[in-house]
Amino acid sequence: MSTNPYLYGEVTHRTQDNKGSAYIIKDNEGKEFFCRYLDILTEGFRQLYIGDKVRFIPAEKDGKLYATYIVKLSDIEFDEDFIYK
Repeated sequence: MSTNPYLYGEVTHRTQDNKGSAYIIKDNEGKEFFCRYLDILTEGFRQLYIGDKVRFIPAEKDGKLYATYIVKLSDIEFDEDFIYK
């Protein structure tokens, strides 16, 4: 059994309203997850673009899927010496 809580996906929609930016992220199984800019983990301005690849933790509330703790994959620095166990 995997202990990795993360899913990977791509930003497919972006909207702007009085609450700020909102996004739809589609995972590799075609499920769509809603999120707001406050769910993005980054330094500086929190913004995603359509086509960005992301990692996130899925959540469900009232039957709706949400993406939380979102990290844009281009923001992650990989250590070649790191071995996942």
